[in-house]
Amino acid sequence: GLVAPEPGAFRSRQWNTLSVRCENNEFTVILNGKTVAVGTGDKVAALRSVPARGYLGFSNWGGRAFGARFRNLTLRSLRNPSEVTATT
Repeated sequence: GLVAPEPGAFRSRQWNTLSVRCENNEFTVILNGKTVAVGTGDKVAALRSVPARGYLGFSNWGGRAFGARFRNLTLRSLRNPSEVTATT
């Protein structure tokens, strides 16, 4: 299943640090050093139909256009974390 996010992790109008780890069917989301979500794709209805491979997309909270910005994006392999696959 999914764990409810910890209140107070998001900093409004400031840069936030987000780490997402997906391995097999499990995921962990860490926001500003606090684990805000842990789960498995088969237990989250919104993720059941999402393919395990393919494109990686970014969005803002709630899917509304609040002017979300992203910087310093890094994609790493789980097999070799020191190897950077992509960066901006």
